[in-house]
Amino acid sequence: MEELIDRIRQYSGKACSGHEHVLCLQDTTELSYDHICGRLSDDDPDFGDGTTSLMKYSVFVHPTLLVDASSCLPIGFSSLRIWNRERIEGRKKSNRRSALPYKDKESYRWALAAKESVACIPDDVRKTVVGDRENDVYAFMEEALGAGCDFLIRFCHDRMADAAGYSGRLTELLGKSKPMGEYRFSLPGRKGRENRTAVMEVRFLPVSLHASGEGADGREKPEVYCVHVIERADSVPAGEEPVEWRLLTSHEVVNLAQAVQCIEWYKCRWLIEELFRVTKSKGFGIEEVQLEDGGSTKKLIALTFLAALKCLTLKRAYDTKREDVPAGVIFTEVQITVLHVLMKMIHAKSPKAKDGRNPFKQGSLPWAAWVIARLQGWCDMGKDTRPGYITLKSGLQIFEYQVAFYTNLKDVYKE
Repeated sequence: MEELIDRIRQYSGKACSGHEHVLCLQDTTELSYDHICGRLSDDDPDFGDGTTSLMKYSVFVHPTLLVDASSCLPIGFSSLRIWNRERIEGRKKSNRRSALPYKDKESYRWALAAKESVACIPDDVRKTVVGDRENDVYAFMEEALGAGCDFLIRFCHDRMADAAGYSGRLTELLGKSKPMGEYRFSLPGRKGRENRTAVMEVRFLPVSLHASGEGADGREKPEVYCVHVIERADSVPAGEEPVEWRLLTSHEVVNLAQAVQCIEWYKCRWLIEELFRVTKSKGFGIEEVQLEDGGSTKKLIALTFLAALKCLTLKRAYDTKREDVPAGVIFTEVQITVLHVLMKMIHAKSPKAKDGRNPFKQGSLPWAAWVIARLQGWCDMGKDTRPGYITLKSGLQIFEYQVAFYTNLKDVYKE
């Protein structure tokens, strides 16, 4: 297991060469196998307690997804922690865990992932950890900066801080600051939220955070920047809450352009949520496997995240039309040869129709994504039609069969 993850990290680190700045997107997901508890052993050390008292066969995954800061195109994983909690009688675990030293707590995974990212990514590449509110841990900020890694996190705790000669809570200090400009972005609709172009007010200011936790009195106050973005009242539809983000970052933010850049980087964090979606019930169905051994399940989880990464990369390349990115970044020479063969077959079936003409540069990554999607039966009927993750996942499975057939056919003719 360790060897597999090390190889993933090494490959991903090498893939970062040539990139100026890489975002390290972190988050945690829980996988439950209680639905097959009858097939599992209570003594299996690779399953443990979940987040509720009813969950006794859970595994947690904390990936660090690397993406290019300018394009948000996925690169690989600099860290992929897969673990389970120990089983504790009576489930009185919260008190025990809160008393542990920071490095023995589960929350240390945020700092550990940052250190692992620094260790495997080339020194000349700038690194920024991007996390949600669970990542708002004071000790993490110290560890990340000490390791040579920047951070951009959504703050959860209304900490005490100093700014412009005043001391107060972060929300209080932000409330005293004036909007420095506006920012617009397209907000996709979902249940309970209307599709719209949100008009956001942007505030930012440098702050010195008061140290917290064990030994707080003797620790230096880290200098960070706080970015507050909230949807303007006249932009919010009736019955909805305004979109609001409060971010803390080690990046310098002294003008609107830098603040907007941080917001754009934070928006890339959604990719890791999409990664989880593809690995679970809407994609590879990793929670539906029925292996009876926890160690084997963990290995399959790691391999599933690799497969999901390919879907994520193809989708992003297609949506952003990155024709400058060659298909070779994720496909082998043999696979690219098969893609060319399949493209000829697709074109021969309908040479004049839209679904028979690939609009992208031949050999590029979006060109390959188009071919993969067509294998699943997706039709390119115009500029607003895009293949989804599940379509690409199914197309990749068909493609692997085609590659295996092509390889075997070549071997037969060699003989």
